[in-house]
Amino acid sequence: MIENSYTDFFELQENEQEYLDYRITVHHRNPDIAVLAIHGGNIEPGTSEVAAALGETLR
Repeated sequence: MIENSYTDFFELQENEQEYLDYRITVHHRNPDIAVLAIHGGNIEPGTSEVAAALGETLR
């Protein structure tokens, strides 16, 4: 198992560049539902796309 590189998000923010190393995308639509892809990108390929597609159906 791969060990975590950071203990929390704030530590990641201090050591990585937003938009280069990580990205946060927010669309304010339905306030009762949150769709997250915490392990999106290269960590678990496809999870970002699934979250984006699900979010599109919640318009």
